[in-house]
Amino acid sequence: MVVGLSTSCLQAVRLAPDAVVDFVLRTGAEGLALDDALPPDFVGELTRALAQRRDELPLWAIENVCPASRQARAQLASLERDEAEAAVAAAGQTVRLAADVGGPGVMVLLRCGEVAAAAPLWPPVRRDFLRGVEASDSAALARLRRERDQLGPRHLDALRRSLERLARIAESHGVTLGLRNPARYQGLPTPAELALLLGELQGAPLRPALDLPAAHLADVMEQRPLADTVAAWKASPLVLAADACAQIGGLPPGHGELDIAAALGPVAADARLVFTSWRGLAEAEVVQAVAALASLPRPRA
Repeated sequence: MVVGLSTSCLQAVRLAPDAVVDFVLRTGAEGLALDDALPPDFVGELTRALAQRRDELPLWAIENVCPASRQARAQLASLERDEAEAAVAAAGQTVRLAADVGGPGVMVLLRCGEVAAAAPLWPPVRRDFLRGVEASDSAALARLRRERDQLGPRHLDALRRSLERLARIAESHGVTLGLRNPARYQGLPTPAELALLLGELQGAPLRPALDLPAAHLADVMEQRPLADTVAAWKASPLVLAADACAQIGGLPPGHGELDIAAALGPVAADARLVFTSWRGLAEAEVVQAVAALASLPRPRA
């Protein structure tokens, strides 16, 4: 497998920007993804280093919004026009950064947002899960599902409008937009919504971008089976890959509950994997994780 590394590992492996490229190359990773927690000054220095060493370590992807900013709170699927416009503007800045640093083909990874009215219902669902309440017995989850399913179509329309605008920006810069699967039931898009978006925006630079730890969380909380998410996102050219244990994602393969090789079975054999690290991992564990992903058997095309 072709494996890259996310800068999410820098939350534990503290490095100066000019040392990041050397560290990533030491892990054996073949590409880099910038995460959305990086501060502006750090991103500025790191992108200058990447531009100088692009042949050694290409930039594969950037999580939106990067650098980190208050605008990251704005959601592409918001029903509030001003918020949706702010989200598109912030994502557009990330697209421009991706084009400047990564060149044609780099991917901007989008979290598409949530059904806002359903979001306050999430904490009780999480509490039920942590207390061991079965999903079938959780009144909180039932309420969340009703609210999300009722209001989902309106947010999907808002998301479509935002993606239409953002896709024009991405196309003009040679950047691909990756639509991530949500970890929470109130998130967008569902598998059916993803299919609708890709069909209605056919020809735009939009692709699915599978997030395995997020898919695992939705599965263990009995909100959406892992197999359903992977089937819907199987055409992802880039996969955020890591093991996970309940709500903790970003673990090295074999340190959690996921059979990553089996989960990737439907995914295209030429998909790139990016290890996205839990903030508590040590440097040696990050190196181990990259090697373990690289040694996975290739999934069937």
